[in-house]
Amino acid sequence: MESIDVYSFGHLLYEMTYGRPPDSIPVDDFPPAPSSCIISVLQSILSTEACKTGMPTVSQLLQTPLVSDIFLNTTEKPQFKIPTKLKEALKTSKECLEKRLQEEQKTIHQHKRLTRAQSHHGSEEEKKKRKILARKKSRQMAYENEDDLSAKYTNSNNSGSGTSSPLTSPSSPIPPPGTEHAPF
Repeated sequence: MESIDVYSFGHLLYEMTYGRPPDSIPVDDFPPAPSSCIISVLQSILSTEACKTGMPTVSQLLQTPLVSDIFLNTTEKPQFKIPTKLKEALKTSKECLEKRLQEEQKTIHQHKRLTRAQSHHGSEEEKKKRKILARKKSRQMAYENEDDLSAKYTNSNNSGSGTSSPLTSPSSPIPPPGTEHAPF
């Protein structure tokens, strides 16, 4: 795992130094750099020789002049001093964001409830509409059958005597609306 970290560091150092990634790896010709220490570290990581013989370890890199000149005091914790006005602004911003988040969550919850209610209401409403349409259709079929029977009865009364007789209801009862029956 350490060799991957060292290689990544070399690649990143190259990009930071030259503003672009290397054209190819391994790199044997390095453009001029602001410091010879940088080129020596890059050569130890990205050169053909480094790929053949092995890259340096992290502890070896820390001993190079590029890194060893940096003074790291690990006994002190870094402290950031934030001005009071900035602290207040951050606190206010946080409170506003939390309030907005709560309002959006309420809105989403209300929308979900409304959607569920509409879905349930819509399905019941659709059932009612289908029942009403079925009733209308069965009534219409009953009236059509009644008209057909009346016409047949009238034709059979008129066919023998030549005189017309008043329309009467057929002798068989008409089924109540909502029930289906087979045509005669």
